[in-house]
Amino acid sequence: MDIKFALSVSLLWASASACASGSDIQHGIIKLDGAGHASLIVAAPLVAGQTVYFQYPDAKQQPVCCKRLTAQEFAKADGADTLATNEVTGNPPVIYHARLPKLWAEMPFVGAATIGQSLRAEGAGRQLFATTRQGHVTSVETCTSQEGVHLMATHLYLGLGYEVEQPTCR
Repeated sequence: MDIKFALSVSLLWASASACASGSDIQHGIIKLDGAGHASLIVAAPLVAGQTVYFQYPDAKQQPVCCKRLTAQEFAKADGADTLATNEVTGNPPVIYHARLPKLWAEMPFVGAATIGQSLRAEGAGRQLFATTRQGHVTSVETCTSQEGVHLMATHLYLGLGYEVEQPTCR
């Protein structure tokens, strides 16, 4: 194989991979503690330049869209204090912590997050929609089981450590 050809193919593949990872949409679970802290549970690491859009609670504790932080505002956490799993791959999810601006969430809340570059995010109830600049739309929603929160379509799970009174998963 010609070395120039092999190098060209390698560079093209690396470039395509970088573009794909920068424009892909990732979804996660956001947990707000009501005291100015957030935990983000995702299947893959955040990438510099990405924006994290996430649901937060309205006055009736219903999810509304969206608050926004950059990937750089999140710090990777060890996750020892968080019971979370990735039911699809079996790999442990990646967990991040962030400090929230004052009054963003005055009560504990768990909802959906969408992560990517050049996204537009919208919400409707528990559903969160993300649209790329190219018009690609994805949606994700959370539901609760007996003791935890599931992010539908990704199968990320966050254990709450207590029993849920009215599970919403079907």
